[in-house]
Amino acid sequence: MGPRFFQRGIRAGSDEIRYSLYRKQIVGGKIVRHIHGEAKAPSSVCLGFEHYAGALAKLRGMLLAHEPGVRDVVLFNLLRGERKSTGSFADLFFTHDLFFVGYGLDRVEVDVWWLLTYRAFLMNANYRGMASFIKNRIVFYHVGEERESFLQLHSLLESLNVEVVFQQVPAGSYERGYLNVLEKIRQHLRGNESFVK
Repeated sequence: MGPRFFQRGIRAGSDEIRYSLYRKQIVGGKIVRHIHGEAKAPSSVCLGFEHYAGALAKLRGMLLAHEPGVRDVVLFNLLRGERKSTGSFADLFFTHDLFFVGYGLDRVEVDVWWLLTYRAFLMNANYRGMASFIKNRIVFYHVGEERESFLQLHSLLESLNVEVVFQQVPAGSYERGYLNVLEKIRQHLRGNESFVK
């Protein structure tokens, strides 16, 4: 790659220098998304409300843009199967099962909160008939203690149609706790739904 490229297909100076709607790396044949930036592009690392708010504006602009010659906005066309993926991580919040593990969901991460909230809005209000097209599950795993802050987060996430699974720390070993969660996800991906909870 030449010096004007820092990653496959993303030119220096593009919006992806600052934001990460499409940012990804392929590691061992798997796609890894760096939704809040990466060290290779230091100006892409989200630090503070201004940066997160800018990322949210880009995200909303992309998903809710009207497409010329197509019936509706990008997201609704995607959900109805009338267009291909945008290539952004944002699609996954509406189309694929997602598992949050070791993720704090801080208040500053307004882009992720908006995706969860907008998904819940479409599902609960059946806005423009979109509820029947959203069939994915989002599961948030918490490894640790059931403190008041977690109980508040738990309540909020459930109101957004996010399943919350609490994993106690086995014998004081956080590592074993996370390995248990990963095994639950592995079982889910193999089709044994009952193992998730």
